[in-house]
Amino acid sequence: MNIGTTSKGIYNIPQLKYFFPREANLFLINRFSRTRADMVVGWGNKPSSVNAKKYAEKYNLPYTSLEDGFIRSLAPAKICPSPFSIIFDDIGIYYDASKPSQLENLITANEVTASDLERAKNLIRIIKQHKISKYNHAPENLSIIKKIENYVLVIDQTYNDLSVSGSLSNAITFQNMLEAAIDENPSTTVLVKTHPEVVAGYKKGYLTELAKQYQCQIISEAINPWSLLSYAQKVYTVSSQMGFEALMAEKPVRCFGLPFYAGWGLTIDEQTTSRRNQKRNLYEIFIAAYLKYSVYLNPFTLQKCELEEILPITSLWKDINRQNIDIKACTHISKWKQKSITNFLKSIETKPRYYSSIKKAIATGKTNEISAWASKLKPEEILNFRKQGIKLNLIEDGFLRSVGLGANLITPQSIVIDKRGIYYDHHSPSDLECIIQNTDFSNEIILRAKNIIKSLNKLEITKYNVGFKNTKPLTLPPDMLKILVVGQVENDASIKLGTVDIKTNLDLLKTVREKNPLSFIIYKPHPDCVAGQRRGMINNNTALQYADLILDDISIIKLIDECDEVHTLTSLTGFEALIRGKRVSCYGLPFYSGWGLTNDLYKCFRRNRQVTIEELVAGTLIIYPRYLDPKTNLWCSVEVIIDRLNEMKQKGVTLSKLTRLRTLFGKLKRMRISV
Repeated sequence: MNIGTTSKGIYNIPQLKYFFPREANLFLINRFSRTRADMVVGWGNKPSSVNAKKYAEKYNLPYTSLEDGFIRSLAPAKICPSPFSIIFDDIGIYYDASKPSQLENLITANEVTASDLERAKNLIRIIKQHKISKYNHAPENLSIIKKIENYVLVIDQTYNDLSVSGSLSNAITFQNMLEAAIDENPSTTVLVKTHPEVVAGYKKGYLTELAKQYQCQIISEAINPWSLLSYAQKVYTVSSQMGFEALMAEKPVRCFGLPFYAGWGLTIDEQTTSRRNQKRNLYEIFIAAYLKYSVYLNPFTLQKCELEEILPITSLWKDINRQNIDIKACTHISKWKQKSITNFLKSIETKPRYYSSIKKAIATGKTNEISAWASKLKPEEILNFRKQGIKLNLIEDGFLRSVGLGANLITPQSIVIDKRGIYYDHHSPSDLECIIQNTDFSNEIILRAKNIIKSLNKLEITKYNVGFKNTKPLTLPPDMLKILVVGQVENDASIKLGTVDIKTNLDLLKTVREKNPLSFIIYKPHPDCVAGQRRGMINNNTALQYADLILDDISIIKLIDECDEVHTLTSLTGFEALIRGKRVSCYGLPFYSGWGLTNDLYKCFRRNRQVTIEELVAGTLIIYPRYLDPKTNLWCSVEVIIDRLNEMKQKGVTLSKLTRLRTLFGKLKRMRISV
């Protein structure tokens, strides 16, 4: 099926072709095109659609109008060109009340089941809970609103917008609306909100000058619509989508135009149309507009999907964007990582700049909030800067990092950003510790955690996903307790700050053997140490005085599965073993110890809560880290990164010549240590 458009703008929308059937071919109609169209598309009632309609009429072809859906993206198209949703209408377009549209027909037909109604109620609850709108980049900023205790909200729109003329309105309509709001609410503040694209400087509105003339209060700042609605007594609109969101927020809505949700008995209407002569409730209109009329696309799978898939993605992006707004200066981050870290830390408004030191970042960046790689700073430096009132966000690799080692310059797909401390330093609280200690985990997130555990076990996903070459079966004594002892990089920050008395791999091995004289002990050195790139390698002859077997080039998952217990200082392998149902003994104070799941040599007095493995996974893998999809460079969920790591693991990673050379030198260094 060949779908033609006369608009370069439509043709160039990223991922638009995936909204059409897979066999469809979207092409640009011009004098050079030789493709014969089976169908023509245009963008709503825009002037660019005129040629498309003429072309369709001339060749007797079906014509469909496209438009953005009601939950479009993180920000307007100029910033976020790829939409979450698109509307297809072969009758009219929803904002043009002068004639029928497919949406109007869907509302009239009202083919709604009991399960549809339950679904709509749940989705509206989620939309309200996460404050999701058409665009989702604006801060919630309730401090502005709380200063105005009692107000009615008047919604401005962009000048000459097609949704204004389509709702049978004009500049006089906006003036009448503002005057009505003032007259009907003499003792109440009239708050005028300008449109997001007016705030961004892309367009102008109708009410800015008029509101000043009438001495109304104007909100020109970017602010989440739900924040405005939360304290509004009543909402006045011509045809804004925010009017429908006000209905979802259970606010009285007065319409001066004829938007898609007016005329059905839910709003106080200044205009009517004989076509809308039946009563409809909020859920019925929501089902028609958001569930039947809109088509959604998952940005990671590029498959059409339901709204249920889009809302968590929107909420995640919205939250990360909000958290990133103040991250303007970074330091102590290796150059090879900076491009990747920028993708993690940028926001719609800005992206971070990199400085050689914290002092330079403060002086040049004109900010007192700095993000720095945690292990590059000494604890006393961190303490000193914080005493000076500097806000330090400490960054580290996440727990599902990559396919390949950081020592091989493989960029991370996951990081953590900690405002309190850092997860491997038990001397002070971290954000992760506070999450595990204080979060009331919902049934929803516990279910996600259970599914994540299943996926990690099934796909054998770990932090680095290396060592899968050796698949030979192990022959281990069946009648002995088999203990896996995990080596670590001895100069790693997690050893320096996460241990108490035992601080080396050799001392760990000695202690484990002393406590378990009759057990079969397998020692696995750290991959970076095996590669000769980090400190912590034990001479094999020395290690075999305490271990029965040394294995290096083998999957850590295979070893965990073969053993009964895992003993570690602070290694993430302990956490990975807990996920796989193994007993774990900790000889340091890693983040997963102290919660009743591990056998601990030492106690952290702050950790006094007993948690389940699902709660630990929810805090550690869902809430605490950030994930970046390596395929799209988009912020993503842990579920997406698990799938991507599995894909990458199957393909394998090709190391650069420089990395291979470093590995060769590392092996030579290791041979010297063994000798």
